[in-house]
Amino acid sequence: MDTIQRRVRVTIERELTIELPADFASEDYLQQFRDGLWDIDSIDDVFCYAAEMAVTHGSNSQHDGLGWICEKGIPPTRPIKVWFDTLSNDCDCEIIIHRF
Repeated sequence: MDTIQRRVRVTIERELTIELPADFASEDYLQQFRDGLWDIDSIDDVFCYAAEMAVTHGSNSQHDGLGWICEKGIPPTRPIKVWFDTLSNDCDCEIIIHRF
């Protein structure tokens, strides 16, 4: 069977709200996060990590340092610690290389 191929760059931009338990901002939690995962400067780094996990793995997924995360409006399958809400979702595609 003949095929054609294109290399396509897909850029997805999402804006989210992230809700973390208040105790995640404690120095004890942040130190445990540093000891177990990687060095972080502040709770803002945890928010960014949670947002990345939400975008790449979606609802009802579990992640080190966060526990279970879920998008608002999606029925949770486990007790959820981190909630997110997608405010905007934009996708752009462009052909990079044509191959025949």
